[in-house]
Amino acid sequence: LLVGAGMMPAAFACRAPAAPAPQAGQTQPTVRPAKLLWEIRSGPTYEKLVQEGLELFKQRYPQITVEYYQKPSNWVDKILSLMAAGSGPDVFQAWDQNFWNFAARGVIVNVNDLLRDLKQSDINDFHRWQWDGFVITNTNFRFGMPTYVNMGVLYYNKDLFRKYGQPEPKPEWNRDDYALMLKNLTRKEGDRQLWGGRIPVTSWLRINPHAWAYGGTFVDPKDITKSALHTPATQAGLQWIWDRLWVDNSLVQIPQQQGWSSFIEGLAQHHIATAEDGMHALQSVATQVTSDWDIAHIPRGPARRASWGTTDGWGLWNGSKYLPEAWELVKFITGPDFLKLQSRIELLIPPRASLIEDWMRVVRERFPVLEKVNLKVVPEALSATNYLGVAENFPCYQETIGDIINPALNEIFRDGKQKPSLFRDLREQIDRAATACGATFR
Repeated sequence: LLVGAGMMPAAFACRAPAAPAPQAGQTQPTVRPAKLLWEIRSGPTYEKLVQEGLELFKQRYPQITVEYYQKPSNWVDKILSLMAAGSGPDVFQAWDQNFWNFAARGVIVNVNDLLRDLKQSDINDFHRWQWDGFVITNTNFRFGMPTYVNMGVLYYNKDLFRKYGQPEPKPEWNRDDYALMLKNLTRKEGDRQLWGGRIPVTSWLRINPHAWAYGGTFVDPKDITKSALHTPATQAGLQWIWDRLWVDNSLVQIPQQQGWSSFIEGLAQHHIATAEDGMHALQSVATQVTSDWDIAHIPRGPARRASWGTTDGWGLWNGSKYLPEAWELVKFITGPDFLKLQSRIELLIPPRASLIEDWMRVVRERFPVLEKVNLKVVPEALSATNYLGVAENFPCYQETIGDIINPALNEIFRDGKQKPSLFRDLREQIDRAATACGATFR
């Protein structure tokens, strides 16, 4: 089993004509000698994970050779170019809108057609909200298999809460409690301005839950070619953010983030007391924030508690000439052995419920400071009904979110030049753009 790193190996510059993907109901071919190309996440520790994982894979499938390369910059355009030239990776890592983009272009396998050889107990082990999120809304197209979980929580500086007599977040706290807490903690600390919190307000994924909490959606759940950004419930959720930014300024505005570039620096330097962000940052917070800190559930809204999760996973190129063997690799890297390695080396939350206790033990062994952190927030959120959700998308991501919605989010939340009602004016334009790329999911 060969392992390569860095740029894409030259041996894969030209590929034989692809075999057709097996259809539902067909028997999977016997695993043959094969040479696979695997695009992985970048970073030195991830490469260590891949190397150790492939040693285990080799023991099971000595006849399969796997070469890998780390995800380059501008990877979406590059991978699409490679696929068009017949030399794409057999297995690749992607997430959220990128998977929708690949599916819309017709270059990836519908994994539903391959699930017949998985045990039902394995399928049931994946977190239900994430598993369901790997299917294009209102279709039968499953674009990949989960590799890890990133999810939104509230990080908060306990020292600041104690210093200013602010009660810590309670499990059942709501949006009114949240707004009051942000306002109470916003003040001058000597010559430093302290804000109650930070929300990544221009991130489509990370503000989705602010609509869900009020019973709204960004995309019409019955027709994903229609915008729901104009609806009253969604507008109420967006207006809550706008008021915290531009009425009482208890959330830090983007132009006010001077001298610190991340929410971690903001927490560590006492510029903010709280931050809504992802569990991907746990290791960085543990090593960089020296104050006493913790995590809490996102507060409930009038309709429900809501936070975001991701569809970070593995996709299969439908141009692969070794699709059955590539599927064996995907089954391995989404199975318990590889995922336990991933927890130890990368500290990423596993996509399987049966491995969460192992993950909590591993991260606490690695960072003893986490003994004081309420990591139970993670399994509680993962197992809850109607709490975590994945980003809503339109069939044509670039034409809608990229070209229209993201600029509008900047005007509303970054610059304060518009209010959320702008999306009422943009409704028809978004609806036209939703089908402009001609995407279909088959």
